[in-house]
Amino acid sequence: MVKKYPLNNWALNMAALLLLVIMIGWLLVIGRNLLIPVVMALIIWYLLDSIASYLQSCRVFGYPVSHSLAMVGAFLVMGTVIILVINMVAENAVAMAVNAPEYQLKIQARIQELFSWVAPRAEFSMDKLADLFNLQRLLGWVTGLVSSVTSTLMLVVVYLLFIFLERPWFDAKFAALFSEPERHAHALTIRREIMRRIQVYLSVKTLVSVLTGVLSWLLLTLIGVDYAVFWGFIIFLLNYIPTIGSIVAVIFPALLALVQFDTITQFLLVAILLGSLQFMIGNVLEPRLMGANLNISGLAIMLTLSLWGTIWGITGMILSVPITVVLMIVCAQFRSTRGLAIMLSAEGKV
Repeated sequence: MVKKYPLNNWALNMAALLLLVIMIGWLLVIGRNLLIPVVMALIIWYLLDSIASYLQSCRVFGYPVSHSLAMVGAFLVMGTVIILVINMVAENAVAMAVNAPEYQLKIQARIQELFSWVAPRAEFSMDKLADLFNLQRLLGWVTGLVSSVTSTLMLVVVYLLFIFLERPWFDAKFAALFSEPERHAHALTIRREIMRRIQVYLSVKTLVSVLTGVLSWLLLTLIGVDYAVFWGFIIFLLNYIPTIGSIVAVIFPALLALVQFDTITQFLLVAILLGSLQFMIGNVLEPRLMGANLNISGLAIMLTLSLWGTIWGITGMILSVPITVVLMIVCAQFRSTRGLAIMLSAEGKV
């Protein structure tokens, strides 16, 4: 009679699961240059599909708009926005490069004032200080980042075009994956739920981010902060990063106000008004618009934000919530992974 060792079997299963997780993590890290554009293309496709669905609800000369025509319109809308954004960023980058030496001197003066106030007897080297807070180096890093993002976006656009061309055959290919009609119907329900939640998240997040960016631009313009349009766009982008993005979005313009103006009044205005705006929109308006569609725990959002930020950087932070939504919905369909879906959910209901 053969003895059974359930504990040993459990240990082997856990070891195999751990090895699988490590292997998947390793593949995600080494394949980031390939995977990030693909995932971004899929996420943007869902956003375009939301815009196309809205355009389909409109009527032109009394006739309904077809899905293909609506998708072309969505592409044109997004393309126009991207061109305008690129021109705006380029103009502001040139202006910042021209004014960089002036800001460099102001930063050094502010830090020198801080040192003389906090530690008047401390000795420090202005050369080391200038090297530590070097705006030219920072601008070089930003230029490299913009160049990298631009090349990635070009690849994303190529993937989007191929997805657009393949779209008419998606449903037929998906149906061919399942031999039984019941399994196909169940998988189709899961796919639709994933699409619905991601579209709701992207639509609400984009609307909230646009509103935050526009209001921030108006506030910074009224206060007189330089490059208000540029900062409004940066705040719009940072708003896609849960929790951390809204904090960083306040810090950058506030620091510029501290350097730009001779008094601390404008710095306090930017910090208080932008902070209040981020709090009201992020904690009052966005939850009301989002409703219970996401059903993700706040702790799970922070953990996945850190995880995907470590694996894919800023792009991973932006994509952390949509990826978690997909993971939770898929895990909820299987008994072995349902516990993970319950832990990721907000109230334990999946």
